Amino acid sequence: MKTISSILLTLGSIVLLAANTASAAGHTAKHYQQNYFVIGFWGDPPVDNLVQSRYTDVVAAHFNVVMGGVGADAPSKARIQRDACEKYHLKVLFPTYGLPIDQLCDCDTTYGFLVRDHPSLQDFESVRAKADEFRKERPTKLPFVNLFPSTASNDETGAENYNAYLKQFIAAVQPEVLCFDHYPFFAPETDGREGFCSNLDVIRSHALEQAIPFWCFIKAMPFGSDATPTEAQIRWQVYAALTYGVKGILYSSYFDPSPINGFRGTSIIDPSGKPTERYEQVTCINAELQQLGPVLLKAVSTGVWHSASDKETADEMPVTFSASTQDADFLVGSFRLKKGDTAIMIMNYKDRGSVISTSVSFAGNPKKVLEISKETGKSVPVSGQGKEYELEFAPGEGRLFLLDN
Repeated sequence: MKTISSILLTLGSIVLLAANTASAAGHTAKHYQQNYFVIGFWGDPPVDNLVQSRYTDVVAAHFNVVMGGVGADAPSKARIQRDACEKYHLKVLFPTYGLPIDQLCDCDTTYGFLVRDHPSLQDFESVRAKADEFRKERPTKLPFVNLFPSTASNDETGAENYNAYLKQFIAAVQPEVLCFDHYPFFAPETDGREGFCSNLDVIRSHALEQAIPFWCFIKAMPFGSDATPTEAQIRWQVYAALTYGVKGILYSSYFDPSPINGFRGTSIIDPSGKPTERYEQVTCINAELQQLGPVLLKAVSTGVWHSASDKETADEMPVTFSASTQDADFLVGSFRLKKGDTAIMIMNYKDRGSVISTSVSFAGNPKKVLEISKETGKSVPVSGQGKEYELEFAPGEGRLFLLDN
C-alpha cells in the first residue's frame, strides 16, 4: 500500500468532494459500524474520459469499496471519482491529510477517510487526535489506519516488539477497525505463508479482545523479489484470512502504482488499462466473498488450527481428516454464530498442486452438516456416509460449513 501521507488533495479538491453533503442529514447511526463485508483495493484507476467504463469494470469484479487518491490525483478528478462511484453504488475511502474536516465530503458515497498508513509509536498521539476529530464531525465514517505488518523492524514501529506495537496502538487510538498489510512470499526457498498466518493470528487476538473487526491486504502483484502471485496463491491469502476471521479484504493493487515500497510488475489492471489474467481470477474470488461474507461478518472466531503443525492441540480441532490424507495440509477455523450455532472453515493450505480429496469427520457428531454455497450464499446439505463426508479442495480453496447439533 502506498504511503497515505504522500497522497495530498488540495482544499479545492475537497470543496469539490463536499459538493454533495445533503444526504448527511439522513444519517441515523451515531458512530461508524461495519454492516457488510468489505471487498476493496488500493490503487484506484485513472480518472479520464474512460472513467465510466473503468468503474463499470470495478463493479463487475464485485468490489464495494475504493481507496482513493492514486487515480483521482487532482481536484476535478476527485469529484468525478465520487460521482462515478455514486452511480455504481461504490463507497470511497478518501485521503485527507492536512485538510479541515468540515470541508470533507459527508455524502453517502464516503465510506471513511485515510488517516494514516504505517504509523509508528511516536505517531499514535496525532493519529488519535485526527481520529477523534472524525468521530466528532463525521461520526458515521471510518477513520482508517493501516498498521505495519509483523515483518516491520522495531525501529520502524518504535515498539519493543510487534505485540507491544499493537497493544499500544489500540490503547492510544481506540480504533474502529484493525488493518495491516503483510505480503507473503511463495517461493519454495522463501515460503512466507507461516509468517502471514502468524500475523493474522496476533491481529485476530487483539480484534477479539476489543470486539472490533479486522481487515487485511492481499498481494495481487509482485512484491520485492517474489513472482506474480498465481490464482491459487491469491486464493490462498484470501481464504487464510477468512479462516482467521477477517471482515474485510483489500487488494494491492488494482491499477498500477508507482514502483515504490517494493511493488513492481503489473497490477490487476495493467498500465494501458487492460485487465491482466488476475482480473478474472480476483473477480471469481470476489464473487465467492460476496456469498460467504454475510455469514462471516456476523461470525465470531473461536479457534484456528493448522493440521500439519498444531499436533499438540490436534485433539481440540473440530474436524478429523482421513488417514489416507495425512500428508495433506489444512487450515481449520471455527466460528460461533448468533444463535449459538457453529461454523467451520476448512482450507487447503497448499498453494500449488492438484485438487485434494479427503474424508472429513466433524466433532460432536452433528445431526446435519450444511455448506454455504459460494454460488448462491444459501446453505445446502452435504451428503455423507455415516459420520464421514467426502470433500475436495483445490489449492488455496476454503469451504464454509454449518453444523446442526
